[in-house]
Amino acid sequence: MTKLVVEVHDACDLMPKDGLGSASPFVEVEFDEQRQRTQTKPQELNPIWNEKLVFNVNNPRELPSKTIEVVLYNDRKGGRHKNFLGRVRISGISVPLLSDSEAIGLQRYPLDKRGPFSHIKGDIALKIYASHDSSNYTPTPPSPSPAPPPPPPPTNAGNIETEATPVFQEIKTNKLQEDVIDDHEKKKKKKNKDKEVRTFHSIGTATGGPAAAPSPPVTSGSRILNSCW
Repeated sequence: MTKLVVEVHDACDLMPKDGLGSASPFVEVEFDEQRQRTQTKPQELNPIWNEKLVFNVNNPRELPSKTIEVVLYNDRKGGRHKNFLGRVRISGISVPLLSDSEAIGLQRYPLDKRGPFSHIKGDIALKIYASHDSSNYTPTPPSPSPAPPPPPPPTNAGNIETEATPVFQEIKTNKLQEDVIDDHEKKKKKKNKDKEVRTFHSIGTATGGPAAAPSPPVTSGSRILNSCW
C-alpha cells in the first residue's frame, strides 16, 4: 500500500500566545480524513520535533487532487484549549513518489494566516513524500503444478476378457450342478426300479384257475422235513 509521509522537523520565530512572551506549540496534520499530531514543546518559540507522521493513501491516482493541511497550535491546559499559530496547505500534486527519503531535502514553508486579523509569523520545516510500504507486501503464492493426466482406459480385449471370465465361471458352475442333479436322478430311478422288482411275485399262467398245489414234503427215514420249519 502507498503511504504519505510527513516529516515535521522544526519551526522558527513563532508568535507568542501564552501572555508570557512564549508559546507551547504542537503540529497537527490532516490528510484524506486522517489526522495526526506531534508532541507539545512547552515554552518554545523555535521548537524542534523531528517526528514522522504516516498516512494511508487509498488510491495513489487521487493523490494529486488531495490537499495536505499542516496547522500549528499553542497548547493550553493539556490540549483542552489551543491557540492558532499558523498553517500550511500543500497540494498533493507536488508530492514526489520516492523509495528513499534521502532523495529530497527539507523545505521551509512560511506560515499562513487563517483570517485577515490573525497575528501570525514564522515558518516550519517539512519533508513530504509518498512511498510504498514493503512491510505489508504479501508475495503471490506460486501456481500449483498441473495435475498428471489420467491413465488411458483399458483396451476392448481386456474388457472382453474381464467380462467373459465371470460368465465362463457361471457356465462351468451350472454345468457342474446339472451333472450332480443328473447323477442323483439316475441313482433314484435305479433304486425305484430295484424296489419294483423285489415287490412283484410270480403268478400262474392259467387265468382264473386254482393255484398250484404245494410240493409234497420229502421224507427221510422216519422224519418228515418241512421246508418251512
